[in-house]
Amino acid sequence: MNYIKIADLKDGWLYEIDGRNASLGIWSASKRTFLISRHKYRDNFLFEEDHFDSFTIGKDPSYATVLPLREIEKVPNEAEILTYLNAKREELNEGKSDFN
Repeated sequence: MNYIKIADLKDGWLYEIDGRNASLGIWSASKRTFLISRHKYRDNFLFEEDHFDSFTIGKDPSYATVLPLREIEKVPNEAEILTYLNAKREELNEGKSDFN
């Protein structure tokens, strides 16, 4: 499967991902992880998942679960991250947004 390598990711950008717990994630270059909106039972919270290649930079490979598939957009600076991710997920699920 083709995916975007760590060196090609842009800090603060939203990506369509193939992850264990989400289909959208925001790349955090400083943490070298994706911020996702995770739903577990009735809770919804921000969670970090690592890029598939993270084991090459010394991270635990069992958490390396994200394959970034395509860049979507720069996340607005004023965005409240959890609300932003949930809204984008809803748009994607309802087909209202053109993520081309």
